Amino acid sequence: MMFFRGINELLFPPRCLGCRTLHDGLCPQCLLVWKGSSFQTKIDVIPVFSCVAYASVATNILLASKEGGIAEADEMLVEALRHSLYRAITALEIRPILVPIPSTSRAVRHRGRNFLLEIATRVGQLECLPVRELLRHNRIVQDQSILNARARHANLSGALSVMSLSGKAV
Repeated sequence: MMFFRGINELLFPPRCLGCRTLHDGLCPQCLLVWKGSSFQTKIDVIPVFSCVAYASVATNILLASKEGGIAEADEMLVEALRHSLYRAITALEIRPILVPIPSTSRAVRHRGRNFLLEIATRVGQLECLPVRELLRHNRIVQDQSILNARARHANLSGALSVMSLSGKAV
C-alpha cells in the first residue's frame, strides 16, 4: 500500500487548500490568513461571530469541503466554527441550537452529501449541542456560487421558512 501512496503523491502532489501551491496542508501565507482572527459584527440586531475573513483562502477551503468533499477542509471548517461558536457563547452567555442552512435537493444530489448538515452535526457532537433542521426552502433559488453579496441576499430573501420543533411552518 505504501508503494501506491508514493506513486499517488508523485502523480498528484499535495497542494495547499488555500492557494493550490505545492504544499502539504496550508502554506505559511494561507495559514496566516486562516488562523488567529476574530470578527464580530451585527446584521440588523443579530450578532455575527467569525474567525476567518471571507477572502480567497476561505473561499477555496469552503469549496474544497463543499464541492470536493475533502476531509481536511471539513475539519478546518469544523474547527473554525467551533472557535466562532465559543466566542458567541462566551459573549452572549447562551447555549445555542445549531440550525444549518439547507442545501437544495439538487445540490445534495450533485455533491453526494448534505454538506452543511454534516458540518453542523460534527460541531454539535463535539460541543454537545443540538442540531435541528428547522429551515426549509419554500421556492427555487439560484446557484449562489455565481452571485455577489447583494445578489445572494436578493436570491435568498424570502426563500426559506422556519419550521417549529414539531415540524410545522412558523
